[in-house]
Amino acid sequence: IMNDAAQKNIVKMSQFDRPRAMPGTSMAVLNDCRDMAASKLGLALSQMMDKAVDDLFELSEQVTHYERRNLYMEAMSVAREQRGTIEAGFKQAFIQGFNQETRREKRSQQLSLNSSELSLVEPDDLEESLASINIANSIHGDCAEELFGIEKRMGMLLNDPDLLHSNNPLGPEVVGNAFMKSLKTLDCTVKVKLLLVNLFNRHMPRHAKGIYQEINQLLVDKGVLTKIRAGMKKQTAASAAAESAVAEDDVASAPSPTGAGGLFAALQQLLT
Repeated sequence: IMNDAAQKNIVKMSQFDRPRAMPGTSMAVLNDCRDMAASKLGLALSQMMDKAVDDLFELSEQVTHYERRNLYMEAMSVAREQRGTIEAGFKQAFIQGFNQETRREKRSQQLSLNSSELSLVEPDDLEESLASINIANSIHGDCAEELFGIEKRMGMLLNDPDLLHSNNPLGPEVVGNAFMKSLKTLDCTVKVKLLLVNLFNRHMPRHAKGIYQEINQLLVDKGVLTKIRAGMKKQTAASAAAESAVAEDDVASAPSPTGAGGLFAALQQLLT
């Protein structure tokens, strides 16, 4: 028969599996935020796929270069015929990413790669990692004010007042990673995937801005940090800008195996 001391030790060890101890109310609010974000981001993605088909058709009609026209047509076919796979995969990956961040599980794919790490990544994986970072930067650029409130309120719910923006369960990093995961199973080239990333960056940030505004309002309505000091905002915004600049420097200084960096830069210009 196990004595009381041994039983207490087992209970204490089991607690290490739950690094963030959150009350039931906080978990319920987190789940509400997750479900709202997943639903609204999924709807926005569906609208973006509709627009992507139209954009790609127009582009294919405007260009005379044979290979580029074929690229647009292939991407249009993927956006039209495989959108169900993309949308379902995105929603599943977003929920998974949210849950991982709320539990502080180590993500399988880190987005904040430095230049020394990039040299060890396969070319296709490198492009996908850079694309994830690119999506995150695009959304951060349009939604800085909304994200500040989200991060502070999520930090309160997670008992982590110094929550980093890269660890925000609702953050652009999770969104970018989810979209890239949704493209991973598609039967198409990396060029097509990166073209879809460009379209995602063109249409999704404005949707994300409205979604983050709604989630902030949801949290305020539930009494989560109803007022935020302005001084905190200025300091955090400056810190986020500095982190973003460091990340961009790392990417810019990264090696370009088999011309991967050049390909990404070229695709960035396809829709301009």
